[in-house]
Amino acid sequence: MAASDPHGPASGDGPADVPHPAIERERKRRQRGRSIAIALVLGGLVVIFYVITILQMANNAAPVPQ
Repeated sequence: MAASDPHGPASGDGPADVPHPAIERERKRRQRGRSIAIALVLGGLVVIFYVITILQMANNAAPVPQ
């Protein structure tokens, strides 16, 4: 194998790139936690926008005193 061979041992191919099962479980657990946090934030924003919209509609529907 030549030193410039892209498929040599230094290319990253092989069993050294396979993550340990415990590390992979930890990574998936953290990713799931982040996904849940993002879902909660997005859900909260939806609720806030919904409430603001309803309040604005109710305010515009109120009779204007003369």
